Amino acid sequence: MKLAATIFSFAVAATPVSASDLAERAAKLFGEACLNQSALSLGAGSTVADAHEAGKVASQTFVAYSRKGLTQNLVGEPQYTVSADKRSGDFFCHVSSKDLGAADLEKYFAWLSQTAGQGKKPTKSGPAKWDDGTQAYIAGKRAEFVTNGRTLLLEAYHFNSAKGPVGSFSVHIKHTVSGS
Repeated sequence: MKLAATIFSFAVAATPVSASDLAERAAKLFGEACLNQSALSLGAGSTVADAHEAGKVASQTFVAYSRKGLTQNLVGEPQYTVSADKRSGDFFCHVSSKDLGAADLEKYFAWLSQTAGQGKKPTKSGPAKWDDGTQAYIAGKRAEFVTNGRTLLLEAYHFNSAKGPVGSFSVHIKHTVSGS
């Protein structure tokens, strides 16, 4: 059983904006919030407090963007989960919109991949896919970076949910927890 804590979540009313502007705002917000230096530093030797700091930075970034009115048509949320045995943690963060298409997302994927990998090439890369066996159609890309005590999975994907189409940038950073 895992302990999960949602650190911050935001959602705003839909307002018409161009897809290009929306995709750029989503990518910038995702890069600053979800790929913050505290998050990218998670790995072997990281503690739950380190992950809390990554979530705090992400939350503060979401709030700052929201105060500037830059979160229109976007939703996002950082989460951190610790395994029941407290030996591993999973930092998850996403920025999504019903108005982002696969092409919009893929336009910024290389830049976000370079940021996530901190200049290193991914260990694995390829098309986006569901890891839970869901057979629903999904379009997009994924890149995985495996380093000492950590696996970072970056995805940009578009799919049809029960409520309609959704485009999303997401990151999972799974790491060994130190000091447990």
